Amino acid sequence: MPDYRSRRGWDRGSFGYEGEGFMRGPSYRGLGPKNYHRSDDRIREEVCERLADDDRVDASDIEVHVQDSIVTLTGSVHDRDMKRRAEDVIEMVNGVRDVQNQIRVARRDERMESRPDSR
Repeated sequence: MPDYRSRRGWDRGSFGYEGEGFMRGPSYRGLGPKNYHRSDDRIREEVCERLADDDRVDASDIEVHVQDSIVTLTGSVHDRDMKRRAEDVIEMVNGVRDVQNQIRVARRDERMESRPDSR
């Protein structure tokens, strides 16, 4: 029976077999080519998608503006946690330099007035 342990890629390292992911080097994730700059339109698109996909943020009354990789949020949300969560979600988007969170927390009576079925 052949000895497979001596095959290339199966050399036993100090933390397991090479190729198993135990001995990883430094991560270069997020480091793009020299002079690479993500466009404001692309940043805005991803910010809007992330807000829409987040199950803890009602983004239906949030406006997103991007200029020079700085994201500005305006509008209103239901509570402070949602306001903070919207900012946290956006800070993780690649290319965002800063977030200006100008979202207001709507009072309960303002939320009731904005509902179409509240009449």
